[in-house]
Amino acid sequence: MAEVQIRLRNYASALASLANLPAADMPPYLVANARSYQAECHVALGEFDEAQQYIQQALSIEAQHEHALEMHGTLAMQSGQTEQALAILSQAAVRHPGNDRILFKLSNVHRQLGNADQAATVLAQHEKIKALKIQYIEKNVMAAQVPADANIRFELGTIAEQLYDVQAAVSWYQAALALDTNHQAAAAALNDLNARRPANK
Repeated sequence: MAEVQIRLRNYASALASLANLPAADMPPYLVANARSYQAECHVALGEFDEAQQYIQQALSIEAQHEHALEMHGTLAMQSGQTEQALAILSQAAVRHPGNDRILFKLSNVHRQLGNADQAATVLAQHEKIKALKIQYIEKNVMAAQVPADANIRFELGTIAEQLYDVQAAVSWYQAALALDTNHQAAAAALNDLNARRPANK
């Protein structure tokens, strides 16, 4: 509910929804999610001190929390701490290279600092990830329409890999092989991913 309210820019309602969550009964990762969304609301409302508190709470639960790092960089940007924003968003982009929002903000920080070449490079990465996400959604629709097509599931696996979602890629390759046990490309891709998975964790 809060995510929808944030998308609708109804930040006060989102904060009210988040305040009513039973944090004591929630898994830590969900608490970190809630705190990062609370931070996003406070950033949008210009309440930077409150935002900082919630960001730190989220990061204390999960140091590399994707949305919390994004909000941390966003807060630094909006507070005029451009160098700090660069450091935070650079770290976030390394840890979460498939997040197009982080890449877009990192490109903007580079531009503010006069790093034109870096800004262009990161913006190109952003555009690539954004295009892949659209393609991924379209292929998902196709997969639902053609449930017995192993090739579509293999293609979804390759897109998931490019989006740095290893777990999803493995699932799609396995789905392709479940439909066609002789799908050599899916088998090779799955073997390669499994061989590299420890390095991706």
